[in-house]
Amino acid sequence: MGESQRRKATDPNYGKPITQLKGLVVSPPMHVNGNSVFIKQADLDTQDLRSSLLYWDRLAIPTTNALRIEAGKDEKYLQDCGILKRNEVSSNGNISDMLISAQALTLQHLELETPGMWSLGGGENSLLVMGGMTTPDQGSLLQLFNALPVPKENTPLADILEFKTKRQPELQALREYIEQLSKEITSSSDSVDALNEKLGLLDTACSDLIKTTREYQLPFYLSNLNASLNFDYKNLAVAASTWASTEHLGLNFTSKTIATITATAASMISLKSDIKFRPISRPTSPFKYVYHAQKYLG
Repeated sequence: MGESQRRKATDPNYGKPITQLKGLVVSPPMHVNGNSVFIKQADLDTQDLRSSLLYWDRLAIPTTNALRIEAGKDEKYLQDCGILKRNEVSSNGNISDMLISAQALTLQHLELETPGMWSLGGGENSLLVMGGMTTPDQGSLLQLFNALPVPKENTPLADILEFKTKRQPELQALREYIEQLSKEITSSSDSVDALNEKLGLLDTACSDLIKTTREYQLPFYLSNLNASLNFDYKNLAVAASTWASTEHLGLNFTSKTIATITATAASMISLKSDIKFRPISRPTSPFKYVYHAQKYLG
């Protein structure tokens, strides 16, 4: 029995339509450190774009009077598909301040239009900001290690869109369980059982999605994911008690699934202190996601 048939037979939510689209604010690889700006390339990073496209329904690029970059081939294709748009904002100051403001203002604007739909992309292959509109040690970082498949950098965008259409339930479940776990961490609940239940659902969703990639001929990497929350988990008894004895918790189903494909490190999840993003107040769902491709799932 194929993975889709198994899920259809066992999951009552399988095949139900997505109730809310999710979007990600993406940027070309640019590093901002104080007044210094380093632009690695003008186009969106091919790997990050494909990772973002797989897991997000809509993408937005901040544009500002500080810097105008022509659209590349991939960007034009996704614009024609109605998936990617440019969000133009006006800001003042030096170029580094304007770039940081453009990203923050874009998220704020989109958040007002559709609360909870949009998050930031970031990291080495996107807009990487040292400092800026953040407060250290007041947020939390949810990390998934060796847990998510992402398309390789040369995968045709049309193939990714076809995969998404056919595997929407698995992709939706994974995204939903990440948000459920985030909400459980930041809720006032003191139930360790409830938190462990959400961890188990996320573990199963990661495992299921990796299994579905084996039914296709598309090349995938195994990746890590960082999800940043505007909440300090150390104040919560349930999160503190669950993560107190170890820095990492194992994702057992995902590890077993990967072991049948390739030899790699175990899949794990961790929670630790991170920055807080001051311009928005949204503690119960991640405001920022960062992918990092690790190993080819051959």
